[in-house]
Amino acid sequence: MEDTLRDAFVELRALSDNTFLSHPNDCKLHAMIDTEDDLTGCWCVFSALFAALKREGFARLSKDYPDLIAAHDQQNFKMRLLRYPATQSTMVRGKEHTDYGTFSLIFADAAGLEVEKGGEWVEASADETNPAVVVGSSMKLLADPSATPTNHRVSGNSLRHSIVLFIEANDDFAFRDGQTMKEYIKRRSGTGVTVEEE
Repeated sequence: MEDTLRDAFVELRALSDNTFLSHPNDCKLHAMIDTEDDLTGCWCVFSALFAALKREGFARLSKDYPDLIAAHDQQNFKMRLLRYPATQSTMVRGKEHTDYGTFSLIFADAAGLEVEKGGEWVEASADETNPAVVVGSSMKLLADPSATPTNHRVSGNSLRHSIVLFIEANDDFAFRDGQTMKEYIKRRSGTGVTVEEE
């Protein structure tokens, strides 16, 4: 699994800029992957990671959050590729935000990911085979009203690539307030289009 992830980063670094879309607000390029035709090896690894997370991580949490497994009984995840071009000076290249889903797994080939803790920004550890795990905003609706979504951003000035696995509840899963995951994403994005960040 680790070799496949490393190979995926080799392939990602080799992609031309034309493969990506420019982000309208941040200094980064991005591409959403939602079929097995792209980076097949990495997609398979992420499928395995998703299955392992449900089997092990969700199983441990299900005692406190019984809806967690049922809410993720479909393979509902998205994969995003990101490239942060080098800049002359250190800057925030991915604005602060929280993700929509339950959890996000962030793999990267360079430093730059930061999370907010106690009002301060601290570097989060993530590399090509060991992801940073951030809590998404729908965890609050799904399982724990006291859950705090992880506010995070990307800073720095060196060339950086990232592969992100966004884990979401089933599209038709209804939260306690009655809205489904699909409706929640539509409402939060304000566009009706699912747009995830890193």
